[in-house]
Amino acid sequence: MRKPVDIDSQHSRAIVKKIGERLRASLEEDGELPVILRKQIERLRQSENETQAKRFDHPYGDDKS
Repeated sequence: MRKPVDIDSQHSRAIVKKIGERLRASLEEDGELPVILRKQIERLRQSENETQAKRFDHPYGDDKS
């Protein structure tokens, strides 16, 4: 079993940014997104839309409580 790695938010954002840069570069070379990646992106968009809708349905606007 792997041990959890505790990193701060600054390092987490740096890792995510680097992964995004590498993914973009890779996709520019390949052209079209693989089907599985397109499906995951669509799921992410749907999730974000649902989150937005819930936030606006909240009686106090975008209160995050």
